[in-house]
Amino acid sequence: MKRALLVLLLCLLAAAPAAAQVVTGVPADLEGVSIDPPLGAQVPLDLPFVDETGEPVTLADYASGEQPVLLVLAYFECPMLCTLVMNGTVRALQSTPLLPGRDFQLVLVSFDPQETPALAGPKKRSYLWSYDKDSQATADGWHFLTGSQQSIQALTDAVGFHYRWVEERKEFAHGSGIFFLTPTGVLSRFLGGIAFDSLDVRLALLEAAQGQVGTRVEQLILYCYHYDPSTGRYAPAAAQIMSAASGFSLLLLLGFLGYWWRRDLGQGGER
Repeated sequence: MKRALLVLLLCLLAAAPAAAQVVTGVPADLEGVSIDPPLGAQVPLDLPFVDETGEPVTLADYASGEQPVLLVLAYFECPMLCTLVMNGTVRALQSTPLLPGRDFQLVLVSFDPQETPALAGPKKRSYLWSYDKDSQATADGWHFLTGSQQSIQALTDAVGFHYRWVEERKEFAHGSGIFFLTPTGVLSRFLGGIAFDSLDVRLALLEAAQGQVGTRVEQLILYCYHYDPSTGRYAPAAAQIMSAASGFSLLLLLGFLGYWWRRDLGQGGER
């Protein structure tokens, strides 16, 4: 019961707007635990990690200038919260037309320096199985990384993810959410919590890609929404919607007038 209450409190803290907050009366386990993402900051891409196959990699291998990155900070032996975050991420991705590997890169980095590819590999296979949407075709877009404390600390500091080891429980106290990086590794958006709306995830990826992924229809959807920091969600933007609707109406009117103009010219020619 105590653990469940602690997880609930962490989720509530992480789901708040991404801004520095002063919280009083928090349990000792949560002192110093927060997520305060500096949007617009460049994430260091040269940090060394190891992927799920044991190969040395850096974040530059994924933020290579071509696709946005959905970044998850979790650890594989987390008793509850990290699993909820990844489950929520997978559920959201199942309902979006964007695919890992084709439209974006999904990178999960363990913030436990004791973890190794021996844990990362099975975790990747497990989540690919639960994703089950072109999982074989998209497997190359999923990356589960482990690394040294130095690399982990540099990355978590860069995205404002502050956590701590709780010796009494032999586990980490941390918040929850997912981060979005531009193709060049700039932090563009953070969605807090453990359950993520598929439209929010889709729009955050489109936003991070700066309109370079997705169809024209999806890019229009992004144009008609804006991120509301007071709710941590994307909301319809009335001005953009009205502008788009006005433009569409104008095109319809011009098309209608053009049709009748061509028709009149044709009838005049018959006379």
